[in-house]
Parts: sequence; structure tokens; C-alpha cells
Amino acid sequence: MQEGVNGKDYDEEAALQQALKASLETVEEQKPQETLYPIVGLVEHYHSKVEKVVTTNQESKEERDRGCHLFATETDFWYYNCMDEMDRGWGCTYRVMQMVFSNLQKQRFLKDSKMPSLREIQQRLATLPGYSPRIVGSRKWLEPPDANNYFKSYKLAGYDTTYNFAKERCANKFFEDLKCHFSTLRTPVIVDDKFSTYGILGVAEGSEGDSKVLIFDPHMHVKKTMTIEDFEEQSATKGGWRAIKEHFKKKLWMVYYPLGSGSTMEDRHNSRDCGSCILS
Repeated sequence: MQEGVNGKDYDEEAALQQALKASLETVEEQKPQETLYPIVGLVEHYHSKVEKVVTTNQESKEERDRGCHLFATETDFWYYNCMDEMDRGWGCTYRVMQMVFSNLQKQRFLKDSKMPSLREIQQRLATLPGYSPRIVGSRKWLEPPDANNYFKSYKLAGYDTTYNFAKERCANKFFEDLKCHFSTLRTPVIVDDKFSTYGILGVAEGSEGDSKVLIFDPHMHVKKTMTIEDFEEQSATKGGWRAIKEHFKKKLWMVYYPLGSGSTMEDRHNSRDCGSCILS
């Protein structure tokens, strides 16, 4: 047992046993009726909705409050049990890593590499220092530092850090860091509160001083391949635009910025392109 990131003891073994139980339940009771495929075009869908509002100038109050929007480039949405790999209860970080991988493929950083399965992610990690071969075929949870190690094995830069959202200045810095990231590198950002992992695919600065993020939540429990319409229906409780204060609460979160680095974060803050209200 070790001290948890949110002020509670974290029993990793108990957590892994809980994940194992959940994943077995998926196989026995929640097995999909067909092969599940990732959603293509979801970022573009959200971008086009904002662009339509801007060009027609027919804004709802909710849309006006979102103010300036910044997005990742094209990214496929991966979620639980995609491609016949049953991972409910333990695979959320892997799925967000697949989102990042799809983005890097489309940006041509990984243009010659095929999308890895969950097992192939484990196999690659098993070759790196600090990882046991026993990870292969396991239901071991991964976290943002593991994602950083994984993508660094492809010779890609990465930066993982933590933000304590109990401190307002840290929450403000997170928002500014996101604006910089989505103005420059434009990959998904991985966030993890030690128990659940999400992808951030966009950030919005509201006209009333609030701030929101576009969440791609891999914790989808479905039996058929999701569509964009399905995602939007689920966004009432999972994914979609979320206020930073609402989603992150006053917790400590681990965060991974693909292609980023701690040494360049401040440089991007000082760039005149950083945080501009671009839409494309």
C-alpha cells in the first residue's frame, strides 16, 4: 500500500484485483455483439460545430460562453473493448494512448507504424528499463509516465507532470499550458487522477471567465460500434465539453503532453502564437 495522490492510501494490488474482476465481468456479461471500431472524425465534428456558430453568428448562451476554442488535430476515438480486446476496468490509459498514436500517425510522426493492440503496447513496454516481462498479457493499469516512456521509445519527445487542482494557481497554469499545447503541438493530452484516465482534445476560454476542456472518455460500455451521434448522447455524463473546475475538482492529476517538454513549456507561453483563438 502506498500514499495516494489524493490524500488517501492507494492499495495497488486491491485496485488491480478490482480491475481484474471488472474485466472478467465484461467477458462474461458485457461482451460486445460485434467488433467495436474507433470513431473517426470526432474532433472535426466538434470543430465544425464551433465554426458553424462563428460563421452564422447564431450563438446560444452555452456556445457564447465557450468563447475561443483550440483543438487537437485529427484523432480517432478509442474506447473500451475496441477491436475485440476486452479491457473494461483496466484499459483506459491504453485507449487514450491509442488516441495519441492515431494523432501522431496522422501528423506523420508515426506514419510508418501500425496502430498497436493493447498487448503490443505491453510488449514494447516490457523491453524498456523498469518494466517486467510479466506485464505482457496482464491487466496492469498504466499511467501518464508509462505513456511518456512508451512514446519516447519511438524517439518522440514527451513531458509528464502533475497539477494540484486544490490550488487555484495550479488550475490556472494548467489552463494556460493547455492553450499553449493546442496552439502549437496539437496532440491529445492524457490526464489521470490515479483511478481514471481521459484524453483532452480541446480547450475553450469562456467569455464569462470560465474555462472548459473537450474530454474524450474511453470508459464507454457499449455492445455495438459507437457513432458520433452515440458519443454526443453519452456526453451528458461522459465526455464532451466539461468545465475544468467540474471535471478536475480539487484533486491531484497526472498529465502527459506528447511531443512536449518541460524546458519548452515556458518558451511556448512567451510565444505570440500561444493561446491565440484559432479554430482550424
